[in-house]
Order: sequence, then structure tokens, then C-alpha cells
Amino acid sequence: MNRTLKNISGLVLGLALSLMFSATVFAEENTTTNTQKTAIENTKQLIKERAEAVKQNIENERESAKNKAEVLRETKKNELDALREGKKNEIEALKENKKNEIEALKAERKIEFQKIKGEKRDEKRKDLESRLGKIAGKAVERLNESISKLEGVSKRIEERVAVLKAAEKNTTTAEGFIADAKAKIQLAKDGIAKLPAVQTDSMTAEKLSEGLVQLKIALKEIGLNLKAARDDLSKAIGNVKGLGPIITPATDKTETGTTATTTTP
Repeated sequence: MNRTLKNISGLVLGLALSLMFSATVFAEENTTTNTQKTAIENTKQLIKERAEAVKQNIENERESAKNKAEVLRETKKNELDALREGKKNEIEALKENKKNEIEALKAERKIEFQKIKGEKRDEKRKDLESRLGKIAGKAVERLNESISKLEGVSKRIEERVAVLKAAEKNTTTAEGFIADAKAKIQLAKDGIAKLPAVQTDSMTAEKLSEGLVQLKIALKEIGLNLKAARDDLSKAIGNVKGLGPIITPATDKTETGTTATTTTP
């Protein structure tokens, strides 16, 4: 476009110089006619019109160039906006994928943790089951030994009471203590019989420590019943001792009630 403008400007300048030279020649020779003047005026008008046309063309080209530049800028802007939007969407997609990967990893680790936790809980439960079994086994063994001893003492006291009763001694109080002792011993036996169920319930407790507590409570209750039975038998022995000696008619030999003291549990 600049080269075209230069060519047109050169042409206009050449024409102007030619006209000036012609006018100078005509002036010097003083031979200018009206026709020549008219021709010169026409030529000037033509040059003016051509100059106006050139100027208009220049303006049109400038406007066209300006419009093209605007279109180009708008196109570039749209391309950049589209590129930015595409990058933005791509980044958002990457973020979302990363988030999903992290969530999936967390879920996987949670499952693994729960699995490990469950395995440890099973190990603890097995350990507790073993401990409960040992505790219950030893406790039942000791309790059965105590029951056997108390029943032996109760039997010997009953035998002594029978002798005293035959001698017309008042053995009502002693018999009451013996009955109470037998009732307590029976409660202890019932408690021992229920221990397997207590042990099973303890293994299904929500907390493992609660299971051990349940078993200890059951064992303590059995122990208290046996202690109460032992106390009742001790009272029965004391009552038997207070009934005084027994006189055997056949031999006139005196037999005291202290024999029962050898049966103290």
C-alpha cells in the first residue's frame, strides 16, 4: 500500500511540474491563447480530481487496513479466549480426576485399615477366649473342690445332729443353719452350671473387656454363695457344741458335742 501511495504522489508531482514548465514557456513567449488557458484549467482540474481520488483511495485503504486489523485482533482475542477456556477446562478435569483418585485411595486405605482392625480384634477375641477359658476352668475346679468339702462337712454335721436329736436335744437351730448352707451350696452349683453360657455371652460382648467383667461377676457371686454356706455351717457347728454332752445309756459313757469341731471347713 505504501509503494502505491508513493507512485501516485510521484505522478501528481510530475504533472504539476510539467504544467508549471508549460505555463512558464507560454508566459515567456506571450503566445498563450484562450484555448491554451482553458486546457491548462482543465488540466489543473483533472490533476485536482485525480489528487482527490488518490486521497480518497488512501483513506479507503487506511479504513480497510484498520478494519482488517480490528478483525484480526478480534479473531486473535477469540482464539486466546478459546485457548484459555480449553486450558481452564483441562485443569478442572485434571483436578477432578486427582480428587477422585485421592478419594478412591482413601476408601481403599479405609477398607485395609478396617480389615487390619478386624484381624486384630479377632486376635484379641481369641486371646480373651483363651484367657476366659483358663480362668473359668481353674475357677470351676476350685469351686467344685470347695463344694465337695462343704458337702462333706454338712454331711458330718447332719450325722452329729441326728445323734443329738436321738438324745432328745433341740437341734432346730442347727438344722436351720444346715438347710441354709445347703441352699447356698445349691445356688453355687447352679451358678457353675450357667458359667458356659456366661462365657459365651462374654465373647459376644460389644467390648472385649466387658466379657471378662461378666465372667468375674458370675464367679464372684458363686464364691459369695459358698462363703455364706461356710458361715452357715460354722454357725451350725457352734450350735451343736452348745447342746452339751451326750450320755450313752448302754455304757454310761459321756460323749460330748465337740466331735463336730473336727469338721470345720
